[in-house]
Amino acid sequence: MQHSIDKTESTATASKPIPSTERIFQAVRELRAMDQIATRETVAELTGLKLSVVDDRLRNLVDDGKLKRLL
Repeated sequence: MQHSIDKTESTATASKPIPSTERIFQAVRELRAMDQIATRETVAELTGLKLSVVDDRLRNLVDDGKLKRLL
């Protein structure tokens, strides 16, 4: 019985959706890897998220020191 519980938990973990912050971070990295500028519009288009969500998550990533804002 223990074996089936472990299998169910690992299956649930494997299908867990990627958080929006991680999706945005990955999109920015992919754009930069292609030598493209990661604008809020391109990130929103790539992720399918609303601009307000993209703005919020980008602000958090900058505040956390994971991204730097280019002027």
